[in-house]
Amino acid sequence: MSGVPASVPDSDFPPVVVADDDRDIRTMLRTLLELERASPSQQPQLLLELVTARLGEQERLPPARALTVHELTRAAQLPRESDRGHLEELAAVCERVRFSDRETPPHMLTAAVAHGRELLAALEAPPPLSQGAR
Repeated sequence: MSGVPASVPDSDFPPVVVADDDRDIRTMLRTLLELERASPSQQPQLLLELVTARLGEQERLPPARALTVHELTRAAQLPRESDRGHLEELAAVCERVRFSDRETPPHMLTAAVAHGRELLAALEAPPPLSQGAR
């Protein structure tokens, strides 16, 4: 198996070797790089798109295009109930950026993106083994 090192610019994390034929991972990395390069006001929307795409792939959410933001946050089947708060925060900031006549404060954008990244990482992690499984 051959691979290509992939890293996030200006990151303290070491490069990760990604298999040449792993399109899902390569697409996710490319999208995360786009997220890093996007303006702070665009980052929540891009991250929400990543999260809803991952939820859809895992069949934890009906087609997101047919849902309002509030329906999306209620319908999502999340790994932990605490993740719902992160999804609600991210969705609320996206709505605020899109519809408010005022600029969204930077601390709100930063917090929503940080919690959205935590949510995305939780969706990427393998599900915990149940106590009965060995």
